[in-house]
Amino acid sequence: KLVHRGIETKELKGDGYAVFSQSPFYAESGGQVGDKGTVSSGGMKARVQSTFKVGKHPVLQLKIEEGLMKSGETVRLEVDSLLRRLTMRNHTATHLLHAALRKELGERVKQAGSLVDPDRLRFDFTYPKALQQAELKRIESLVNEQVLKNSKVSVAEMPYDEAIKKGALAFFDEKYGSHVRVVRVGEEGSAFSVELCGGTHLSEISEIGYFKILSESSVASGIRRIEAVTSVKAFEYLTSRESLFSEVEGKLGMKDGSAVEKLDSVLSQIKNLQKETEQLKIKLVQGGTSGRSESAAPVEIKGVKLISEQVDESDPKILRALVDKFRDQGKEKTLVLLLGTGDGKVSLCVGLTKDLIGKLDAGKIVQLLAPEIGGKGGGRSDFAQAGGNNPSGIPQTVSKLKSWLESQL
Repeated sequence: KLVHRGIETKELKGDGYAVFSQSPFYAESGGQVGDKGTVSSGGMKARVQSTFKVGKHPVLQLKIEEGLMKSGETVRLEVDSLLRRLTMRNHTATHLLHAALRKELGERVKQAGSLVDPDRLRFDFTYPKALQQAELKRIESLVNEQVLKNSKVSVAEMPYDEAIKKGALAFFDEKYGSHVRVVRVGEEGSAFSVELCGGTHLSEISEIGYFKILSESSVASGIRRIEAVTSVKAFEYLTSRESLFSEVEGKLGMKDGSAVEKLDSVLSQIKNLQKETEQLKIKLVQGGTSGRSESAAPVEIKGVKLISEQVDESDPKILRALVDKFRDQGKEKTLVLLLGTGDGKVSLCVGLTKDLIGKLDAGKIVQLLAPEIGGKGGGRSDFAQAGGNNPSGIPQTVSKLKSWLESQL
């Protein structure tokens, strides 16, 4: 049966779909992608781009590269054996990963989705929090131990109830018939993994070569995701990491395994230099505020000293340090309003001395002033900040605060 643009046809040229009376192609199911390959006969050759299932029939998505495909003719179907093999490695590794997760994290771990293709595997599972690096390493090691042991893989069909009694895992909201296919890794009675599965798997588990976890992340509340690679892709990953490490060693001038110590030393130096740079920037900004060398001159409003300043600086750490500096200079009953500008944006900071807390609230003051600079913000009662994109509103911000203090105090 041939289909082109949703219509059944007797001949197919270009792109289309085909259903054959017999097919060795695995149709996408249970997270495993469908097979790719070729279809040929005489002067006709077609590329199978994907295989999926409609009802019980595998449907091949085709791209005719030569000639015409005719309905009813005898053709040769050939699966891309390399892609199939790579997919099998990743699928069997997915079963090992599932079992390793349950052994390390407990039986509350349940499969919540998966993707298996020739390049990688992705496994979603139930778990309430992020995994620690030590946990991921142990899980990775459990899988690789099975690979090194070359644990036996066996596939058998049996009644569903019998499979469950033998400990087979049935997850992922699959609908099972009275008879099911069971994939077991290890000997019966002491198997590492037993699952119901209709996908393609290895018979020699050592063919996985090596299993490497690339990432662990959250995809939804209570659902974690692990992405990993095996065999060729795993070795490619390790080779690239080794090359990167060698390059780092070269740049650090270390070839005796002490690169980590050297890197720690360099990072410590960078951290100290950053602190020194921040201090210098603070001194420079202080020296340049409205021509004053030490601080902005305070304006007293009903017993409260208001220090308001505008600086050409947007670094939050430096702005916070300046607020603390001005607040310390005011000593008591001091309110600091600092407006930092840079790249067309405004940072607004408000700080209070301790003796004003309860009488005034920095967070509420910021919420009052933020709209003037086209932004929003908040914070604690003694310090709060906001960001905006309207520098032209700075004069109005200062005058609004003064008017508000006059009315509130």
